[in-house]
Amino acid sequence: DKNAPLVFNFGMGAVGIFREYEYFKRLLADGYKPQRVGIEIFAADVSHELFATRDGQFLVTRARWGELDDYRRYSEVPPDLEEIWKESRWNPLYRYGMTMPHQTLSWRLIPLPGIRRMEQMPYDPWGWVLMENTTPEAEYRELFPRVKDYYQGYFKDFHIPPKTDLALRAFLDLCRDRGIRPFFLEMPESEDFRAMHTAEGDSQLDAWLSAIRKEYDNVPLIDASKWIGRAGFTDGHHLNGEGAAEFTRRFGEAMPALEQ
Repeated sequence: DKNAPLVFNFGMGAVGIFREYEYFKRLLADGYKPQRVGIEIFAADVSHELFATRDGQFLVTRARWGELDDYRRYSEVPPDLEEIWKESRWNPLYRYGMTMPHQTLSWRLIPLPGIRRMEQMPYDPWGWVLMENTTPEAEYRELFPRVKDYYQGYFKDFHIPPKTDLALRAFLDLCRDRGIRPFFLEMPESEDFRAMHTAEGDSQLDAWLSAIRKEYDNVPLIDASKWIGRAGFTDGHHLNGEGAAEFTRRFGEAMPALEQ
């Protein structure tokens, strides 16, 4: 369809509101100006400090030098950002840096036979991680308990950290200043994953989003949380190939309604 919207997905892992905001600023700095930008809302990550100290070393390696001030601003107790960042750049054996197996990701474009066999994960010619179309039930049963152990604490003590609110408003202020129309996208979750939600937590999330949407000219919301059945997930919140295809189809169908 020649009238279909052109949609670009950053495809970045371990990305919450803060890092969505940082990558969006990179896009603008590189001279791009989208008509719309979707801000992913994942309930478990909302109830989580944007840049927690325990995540610091892993995440700082993804930052650009000029972004470290933002990392300080949105962290309750920032680690030694400069030292982490510098060591991740010069030391190929640094635990949280680009270790040798990961460095081969940048080598895959070199036309040498067998170069891709050096990689830890399989990638397609476009750089995307290959995934299976379906997930065996046994694999799902093995993976979901790990996910549950990691996330269930965020739901039991659900709250909106002040700096999460601050970062989302900064994101929306930037959109307003640049004349870009934002929308919120609540991400898919399996029934097992949604079972970790609490009524109180969902109420807090809904009230928070509702207030911000009204404050910022009725920001549209696409609620995709129940779009995909359990068979479309690898572990309850990551989609497999079939789930991703179904999500893409439904997302495309939902986009035109944003213009009404």
